[in-house]
Amino acid sequence: MNNINTIPKLFKAYVSKFNDAKAIGTIKNNNVKFLSTNQYFKEVSNISLGLLKIDIQVEQKLIILGETSYQWHSLDIGSISAGITVVPVYPTSTVLELEYIINETSSKLIYVDSVNQYNKFFEIINPPESIKVLLTRFKPTKVQIDFCHKRGIRLLCFEQLVAIGQAEKELSPEIFSIKSHIVTEESIATIIYTSGTTGNPKGAIITQMAFTQMLTNLQLSFSENINDKDSSLVELPLSHVLGRCSSYFHICFGLKTIFGRGMNHFIDDCSIVMPTIAVGVPRVFEKIYFSIKQKLKSGSEVEQKAFDWANKVSESYYNKLDKDLSPSTLEIVKKNIAFKSIFQKINKLFGGKLRFFICGGAPLKKEISMLLRNINLIILEGYGLTETIGPCVVTPTRKQLTGAVGLPIGDVKIKIGQNKEILIKSKALCSGFLHKKVSIFDENGWFRTGDIGHISSEGYLKVTDRLKEIIVTSNGKNVSPQKIEAIMSAQDHIDQFVTIGEGRPFLTGIVAINVDDFTDSFKTFELTKADPLETIAKNEKVKRVISKEINKANLTLAGHEQIKDFKISTRSISLESGHLTPTLKIKRKKVLKEFAREIDAMYNDS
Repeated sequence: MNNINTIPKLFKAYVSKFNDAKAIGTIKNNNVKFLSTNQYFKEVSNISLGLLKIDIQVEQKLIILGETSYQWHSLDIGSISAGITVVPVYPTSTVLELEYIINETSSKLIYVDSVNQYNKFFEIINPPESIKVLLTRFKPTKVQIDFCHKRGIRLLCFEQLVAIGQAEKELSPEIFSIKSHIVTEESIATIIYTSGTTGNPKGAIITQMAFTQMLTNLQLSFSENINDKDSSLVELPLSHVLGRCSSYFHICFGLKTIFGRGMNHFIDDCSIVMPTIAVGVPRVFEKIYFSIKQKLKSGSEVEQKAFDWANKVSESYYNKLDKDLSPSTLEIVKKNIAFKSIFQKINKLFGGKLRFFICGGAPLKKEISMLLRNINLIILEGYGLTETIGPCVVTPTRKQLTGAVGLPIGDVKIKIGQNKEILIKSKALCSGFLHKKVSIFDENGWFRTGDIGHISSEGYLKVTDRLKEIIVTSNGKNVSPQKIEAIMSAQDHIDQFVTIGEGRPFLTGIVAINVDDFTDSFKTFELTKADPLETIAKNEKVKRVISKEINKANLTLAGHEQIKDFKISTRSISLESGHLTPTLKIKRKKVLKEFAREIDAMYNDS
């Protein structure tokens, strides 16, 4: 892979090496159906030729708007192999966000995977003139075809595109190889939009060389641990840079890639697919963690004590490994007994073959990674940004260091600059932002991440905050909101926590609760599950629970970091409410603006 610098060359090298092996899997009727490498190559090449035949040309832009699927991926790699630039859009994007991206990229084709996404496109008041082709995963009706025709848009379904490409290839069997040679390392492979925590998203320009370098870096760092015997489950949105990266694992390692049914089906899909590797974001593992905790709460006292014993035994075992010490024979025996008698049932929920999870997108809470590790569900944390095309730092399989995101991979170099900012050098970096003159490199060519962190004595990177999100109180104290938010949201009844305090004399917070966490208390709190969130949030006994948990968390914080007051939100802070980005980061400016009255009340009352 070292000398391969375009996706089509990388793709053809993979097909040649793993000729006719199982390549791509999809879940149907609770079973996995596989395509061979040759079948996969045939479909991808047909897509490439089909796009060129319908007059989508090299360097033109193609938008993909849909949920995770094999079709999403095959259109992605087929387009990039033809030299067409792919622009992924989150399926949760609003009409205004979609309109903004289409107009900025002047995209010529848009792919939609559902009638809802089709309707979203036509909800744009003035559909962008650049769009000439609308491609659907579903079979369009005559009404839809005529509707598009009247607007000068050609409507095709996915199968029609593949058939057009197949007809082209039958006329000239070598045409795909000829066409794909046009693609150079400097060609733009994709434009990936940032999640837009502070305003309109920015389109990061990724060349063919940068994309392939990211995959090469993974292969260089993990070829001894991952191979063609492995299978990887892909559930994250492919518009998410980490999800997109995981959809290419088979090209790096020759393993089987199985496309799941989305994050809501993560555990069920694991039990069907029985993967050895699965990729997720912290929210996935938080849900697993809380599900285990809830099940434990409803168990008998004997079961709870047995679980606590198994947890302590496993922690003792892993503490030795973390300190580079060998566990004693007795500790090894106890660890094995704890797993077989207590943890094995939980482990089997994930198929029983899982060697490790890969987690990225945001910091993972320490207690979650530790508990899952005790269950033999190892989590390899990683770090990367849209601008780094996904992972550039990953925890090695040989040693997981709690609170760290890992070591640089491949050609990646890391250093800490002014204000403790993390700086990166690599060929796997974006070239800049579309139509934006934003300086992302320092005078020596190091990419400025905007993240704050430090490097441990063992060379592991630790990320502590965003440079732009540091809060400076009126007392001149610098505070890391992410650190506080991670500690607060680790409490049993706090779902989301937003730290407030810029220019204020002390810190406060907006708390979002998950109603389900209070189910056991409804009767004693004189509440019912049917009560609206506003009623539950204003309940005095609910407030006392949250107050107690905040006071407990405050004990782990320095004086200037402690939360002095809080308000429980009477509305959701979620992806659906628009307060979180698609990568589940807090849109801090939006929260500050929409909760201004509650925030002012906390300081005025004080």
